[in-house]
Amino acid sequence: MRLRPGGRWRVDAPPGLSDVCDLVVRPNPVLPRARCTRPGRPIPRNSWRGRF
Repeated sequence: MRLRPGGRWRVDAPPGLSDVCDLVVRPNPVLPRARCTRPGRPIPRNSWRGRF
């Protein structure tokens, strides 16, 4: 972070920091889509609880 003339901050960060600050969620293009996101399938509501 650097303070620029005029009192504004400049942040040098890796790509994606603005998405984190703006709360933007994007799918990972490398991973296959999850089964629950395909149309016509019910969403398993409790399937994530045992994983974390």
